[in-house]
Amino acid sequence: MLARLNRIPVKLALSLAVVLVPVALLALQFIDAANGAVRFAQKERQGVEYLRPVWEIYRQLLDFQDRRSANLATAEPEARIEEALRATREIEARLGKTLATAGPLRTLEEAWKGAKAAPAAGSRFDEEPTENAVSAAYELLRTVGDQSNLILDPDLDTYYLMDGVIVRLPEAARAVSDLRRSGTVLLALGPSGSETRQADLLVAIADISRASEAVQRGMAVAFQYNPKLSDGLASKVSAGLRDVRGFAAASRAQIVDTATPTLRMEDHLRAGTDALANLVGLYGTMVQSLDQLLEQRIATTLARRNRQLLLSGLFTLLGIAGSILISRGIGRQVAELTRVFSSFGRGQLDARANPLTRDELGGAARSLNLMLDNTRQLMQSQQERDAIQAAIIKLLDEVSNVAQGDLSAKAEVTPDMTGAIADAFNFMIAELQGIIRQVQGASHQVNETAAQVQETTETLARGSQQQALRIAQTSASIEAMAGSIQQVAQSAQAATLVAQEALETAQTGALAVGRSMEGMLGIRNRVQDTAKRIKRLGESSQEIGEIVQLISEIADRTSMLALNASIQAAAAGEAGRGFAVVAEEVERLAERSADASKTIASLLKTIQSETSEAASSMEATTQEVVQGSRVTQEAGMALSQIETVSKHLAELIRSISAATVEQARGSEGAVSAMNQISVVTSQAAQGAQRAATSMRTLTQLAGELSASMERFRLPGQVA
Repeated sequence: MLARLNRIPVKLALSLAVVLVPVALLALQFIDAANGAVRFAQKERQGVEYLRPVWEIYRQLLDFQDRRSANLATAEPEARIEEALRATREIEARLGKTLATAGPLRTLEEAWKGAKAAPAAGSRFDEEPTENAVSAAYELLRTVGDQSNLILDPDLDTYYLMDGVIVRLPEAARAVSDLRRSGTVLLALGPSGSETRQADLLVAIADISRASEAVQRGMAVAFQYNPKLSDGLASKVSAGLRDVRGFAAASRAQIVDTATPTLRMEDHLRAGTDALANLVGLYGTMVQSLDQLLEQRIATTLARRNRQLLLSGLFTLLGIAGSILISRGIGRQVAELTRVFSSFGRGQLDARANPLTRDELGGAARSLNLMLDNTRQLMQSQQERDAIQAAIIKLLDEVSNVAQGDLSAKAEVTPDMTGAIADAFNFMIAELQGIIRQVQGASHQVNETAAQVQETTETLARGSQQQALRIAQTSASIEAMAGSIQQVAQSAQAATLVAQEALETAQTGALAVGRSMEGMLGIRNRVQDTAKRIKRLGESSQEIGEIVQLISEIADRTSMLALNASIQAAAAGEAGRGFAVVAEEVERLAERSADASKTIASLLKTIQSETSEAASSMEATTQEVVQGSRVTQEAGMALSQIETVSKHLAELIRSISAATVEQARGSEGAVSAMNQISVVTSQAAQGAQRAATSMRTLTQLAGELSASMERFRLPGQVA
């Protein structure tokens, strides 16, 4: 197993794997994020699919309510509601667990059963079952928006389309239905119509204006964020809202602002139906645009993910292919070199390596071939070695007299290999003769200079002793310095550990700040959602205030009617006495209504004030959360900088520690060297003393040298 791991291709493959693992991890992280975005958008599309039949139920319930109030046939809207309910149940079977809509759908079905079983509307109180069904359908719409991620959509274009589809257009449709129903009742009652119905009509007109303005503002932001969205949608939004506002304005002018309405009930119903149909068409267009944007987002995300996968796979394949090619080239060349070495070891002197590459291994193969050629040229056969041995023995016989000191001998120069050696030997003898002559002359000069060298050696010995003493002092100083450097090295290592702990602390702080930023973002989103709900609550309280004002006006008019009735009863005398009692009861009822409206108005002012304060507090909280997010982000950036500085500091301290340890080792070497120098100096001093002693015998040795030189016989000398 270890032998396989030590092979060069395996090592290259392992190196490539180490490089590819981080790349694969990054690619997987990107793919996971892309898949998360796709799942988010797919869940939104499921919500859009669920909205279609629920919206159909909602609008048909509004039509059912209006027809029942006008005593018209309701069979057609009932059939459409049942059909839409069946479609909703089918979608519920597929998506109910994901969107958690089972409870609201069950409430809607129960409310619809109550609305069908309720008698025809004879008063406002008889409309409550149908109103409950409409409210249940609206609540189901809101639940689908909340559970399908539509309410959390990050893009402004899809967010405001969602807001229009789930909130604003259903509110506008309900207001149009209320306006159509209240106008129909008022036109049926004639000039003496109910003031309550007039109040309902005014509230519906205000709701239409507010909802249409909200849709207009939201779509303006969506068009600004996504200009392509306005190409096919801007004109339809403007036309649909213009028709709805026109219906509201015409109803106010022809029913409320005129003493004697001239508008026919059929025309009012037709205009309301047309306005509601325009809203239905606009709703379908906006839902289709929302679904297309989500589908486009999914396709874009998938394309980006697939492109990333393709590029990652392509680069990985290129890396693997390059590694395989390089590995194959290196492996083939190494195998070729191994083959040649094995063949040469078995005695195959003709084995040569093929240079398969132009890199260093190919150069090694060429150098190996050259070395083998030179080695082969140097190797000789057995016969050649025997001939050389015989020639060498002959040469030894000829030069053996030289060992006896006879420098007049000469070797025979032959044409074989020893001929060059004999020639070189003869040249050496000639040179040696000259050297012997020079040595004999120099031996006489040695006797003369020996005394001078002896005196100089004794002076050198005394200086060596002083030098040894000073070197011993220097060695002690260097040893003390080495101890200090060792302490510095230990301190540097401790500083390295502290810097590492600081770096780990900075990294932990950066992770904590990151989690804090995520928490702040979540708090910010929840605070914004709460602020929206408080704002809607404030708007609803204002609407209730208008209704209370209307009730107060009705109470005042009722009081006036009771007063007039009392006057008429007094004028009628005994016959109007019973009518006077009724007038007094009406007066007391009017007073109680006025008192109740004042109490409600006071409570509403308190609620509006507290709602305003809560909205202001939520806005301030939002600002503080934003500021906190910024501060946390700045803290995260600061911690990142601290982490970078800590890394640099740790690296610097680590390098200082390494340099200090190296310096400590060097100082230990210096101490050891100084000790050795001290020993060597002492030895040199002792040697100088011995040299002084030895120089005394130099004269004797010079004499002996002269005597020794006399035994060499040179050409021209007598034996």
